[in-house]
Amino acid sequence: MTNKRRETGYQRYLTPREFKLIHEWVDTRLSSSPPTQMIFYCQMFLGLRVSEAIKLHRDNFNKDFTKLTFQPLKKARPIVHERHIPSILSEKLQKYHVKYRRRYRNGYLFFPFKNGSTNYHVQRSTIIWRFKTLRKELGLNQVYFTCSDGKKLYRVSSHTFRHFAAWRYYESSGYNIKAVQEILCHESFET
Repeated sequence: MTNKRRETGYQRYLTPREFKLIHEWVDTRLSSSPPTQMIFYCQMFLGLRVSEAIKLHRDNFNKDFTKLTFQPLKKARPIVHERHIPSILSEKLQKYHVKYRRRYRNGYLFFPFKNGSTNYHVQRSTIIWRFKTLRKELGLNQVYFTCSDGKKLYRVSSHTFRHFAAWRYYESSGYNIKAVQEILCHESFET
């Protein structure tokens, strides 16, 4: 249940125009860090959580990057889940793999790119920092909710990509909410 007194009036969703604007920003501004750029694409087109996207291995994908098999992080019991990858993302993943496969660390696709990090994959904090930059540069800093501890929840975040992907899955499934529940690995369709 939400506390209506702290809501700001902004809804937490992306319009197709905003999605296009963000897609263009990711294409241009993140081109200097291909692993981070690919994490953004995986969130945008697959609706993955940040923690799921940063920890993707080469083994999670089939040979031609048309299918993703992974274990959702928020599941109480381990379930292997599959998602078909849209052709726009599949092509980007194939090109990325050809160019950077020798730089993978312990099988993680999205390695730290320039900072000499000893981590095996891009860290969650890097993605959050990039989102702050995105919101600032595109003027999408609207807060849709302020928590009782003062933490601000921004209308545009990595989780907003998950909402946008869910809507696209909903439309393409013929408005089948049960299909979206299974795709997003939710226990209940009410989520």
